[in-house]
Amino acid sequence: MRRKDTVDGSDGLEVEQLRRLRLSEFLRDLVRQEGKMEAAELLGVNHKTLTRAEESGEITGRMGDALELLLRRADDAEVAHLRETVSVLEWAGGGAGGRHGDASCSGCGRRA
Repeated sequence: MRRKDTVDGSDGLEVEQLRRLRLSEFLRDLVRQEGKMEAAELLGVNHKTLTRAEESGEITGRMGDALELLLRRADDAEVAHLRETVSVLEWAGGGAGGRHGDASCSGCGRRA
């Protein structure tokens, strides 16, 4: 039995449409939060390029690459922040032996 995406490639087209939609939304949010000039600088593109993308809704290859790179950087920063927070919470929660090795676990309250 053959899957639909292997017959007509529609899944690939849908994925690309979702990618462009996500990037367009990210661009809109970025411009709203930072302003056009700052958003263009963050993306490493000319403000005119950014304005064209905004007005046309077309995400060119260069603009798509810049948006994806900025998204990855933001995701990486968020992951680093979460790891740091978890590390601090683990340390504050008892650090040495706090995971079921002591009389009680400060992480979940379980008694050993």
